[in-house]
This record gives sequence, structure tokens and C-alpha cells, in this order.
Amino acid sequence: MRFLAYLHSYPPLRLLGGEMMTSRLLEALVDAGHEVKVLAQATRHEFTRNGVRVVPRRLNVSRGDLFSTNALISHPEIAHFVSSRASALGVPYVGIVHNLNEPTLEEIRRFRPDITIANAIPTQDALKRLHPEADVRLIRPPSLPAWTRPPSAPLGRHFVTLVNLSPAKGVETFYALAQARPDLHFLGVLGGYGEQERRRLPNVTIMGQTEDMGLVYAMSRVILMPSHLETYGLVAAEACLHGIPVIASGLPGLLDALGPSGASYVDHENIDGWLDVLAELDDPEGYARAAAAASARGEYLAARSRVDLDSWVSMLEGLA
Repeated sequence: MRFLAYLHSYPPLRLLGGEMMTSRLLEALVDAGHEVKVLAQATRHEFTRNGVRVVPRRLNVSRGDLFSTNALISHPEIAHFVSSRASALGVPYVGIVHNLNEPTLEEIRRFRPDITIANAIPTQDALKRLHPEADVRLIRPPSLPAWTRPPSAPLGRHFVTLVNLSPAKGVETFYALAQARPDLHFLGVLGGYGEQERRRLPNVTIMGQTEDMGLVYAMSRVILMPSHLETYGLVAAEACLHGIPVIASGLPGLLDALGPSGASYVDHENIDGWLDVLAELDDPEGYARAAAAASARGEYLAARSRVDLDSWVSMLEGLA
């Protein structure tokens, strides 16, 4: 079968959660023997990544691509291009929803997908409330190990890490903790969206945006997720795969990803609460318990990801 996706961009040019989730779903179709092409708005050059062919939007799309595709796949916030073509061709439009921002919801109201993919149970519930009769399927972002064996990290695994230094991801909490715990080393990894706040503190290292999350995990002793906005939390989920304790705000998406015991939950404004958990992790026995809980959650997530990927492929194959 052949599938055509229309996206804003594609890894490694853009490493946002929506692109990472979608790329892994498309790669699963390639692994199953199908042909996948991506038409990307913000890509200037053609390239192939893990079997997926990515073509710039400025080249448009050939009639052959359109007439031979079995489904059109997109993110609803840019689905105006896809919806009309899917309707004209009589093929399904599959929308992958990775946020509940108003532009996304507005486009779903205007251009309802034939099948809507929700990235978490709270997302699925919200979409069902929006359109009770819609076909909304739950496929969480696949959690994949960043390594078969840990890469060499010259500084060792000793950082308290936040990925994406934007207000929405809780950067204020990150810097407050760094100031309160000058004895700990903090790592801030620049993100792909939102205003990135860089502050000079003696115990804070700033790292550029990277696709090499294996190195980030190899250097991290704790992962922070003090998010104000999060529909899932792929970084936190993959930290669990690598046995890294996670401290997270109790947003519904993070609870869906990490489960009731896979992380420590603290309100992002409760700095004393975050400091208390960090103090618990100073104790070797406390750290070992938290790492074991994270690893157990990681094993569960890895197994669930295999099931979700099989369900995704079967779903798309069923459109023939």
C-alpha cells in the first residue's frame, strides 16, 4: 500500500513531539512493507529517513502520488490541504492529534478526519466531547530506547535535566531548583518551540537542541517535567525506558504516560515539594527505589508501544 502524509516538517529538521510521534508511526508502515511519502511545508530539500521519503511542499505533489495513495495522513491544524483532496479522491483522511490547542480544535471542527488518532486518553476524551460520533482511536507516542547500550557520556550520569527551556515546560521551576540546590548539576536542553530562556548559573549547563537523546539520557540522573502544558510527555516516558527517575507536574497527559507510580508528582508552583523529592533522591536507597519504579514503567511502555504500533499498521492496512 501507499500512504501520503502532509506535515509542517519532519525529523531531524524539527524535533517536536508531534513530529517525533508521527515519524515513528510512518516508519512502522515502512517496516511493514508499505511505501510512505511526506510532503513537508518547511523542508527545502528532499531526503529519506528510515525509509520515509520527505519532499518539500514547494514541489507540490504529483497526480500519481495522489491517485495511488490509500490514505492521506496529516496533523489537523494544517489539514485544509489534505481534507479537500481526500474527499475528491475518495480516500480516508487520518488526522494525528498531538495537542488540544484552539487552532487544532477549530480545524477539526472544519475538516473532520475520517479517523482521528489521539495521543493520550485525555486527548481522546476531549475529542470525543468535541464530536461524539467521530472515530477516535488511541495510539500513544511510541516509546523507543535511545540506545542498545548506553553511549559514552564524558560527564557521567549526574545531571538534573529539563528538555525545552520554555515557560510552558516549566523553565521557572528548573531555574528555581538550580538556585536552591547549588550542589547539584543541572542540564537544560533547548527545545524546538517556545521562547527559550537561557540564564547563567554556575551549576547549569545549556545544551543545544539535539536528536541525540541517547546522550541526554546517558548524562541525566533525574528528568524534570514541571510542565504547565503537556498532552503526553514523550521525554518522560523514554526516561523511564532508561531507568531514570522522573519528577513531574500532575497534568492528565503526564499521568497517562507515567502511571500512578512511575514518577513523583508535584505541582509546578510548589518549589519546596520539588526540593523535597530531590532530597529523597540524594539518598542512594531512595534513588534506587525511584529508578526501579521508572524501569518497571519503562518495560510496560515498551510493550504497550509494540502493541500500539501493530494496531496502527493494522488500522491503516484495513483501509485498502
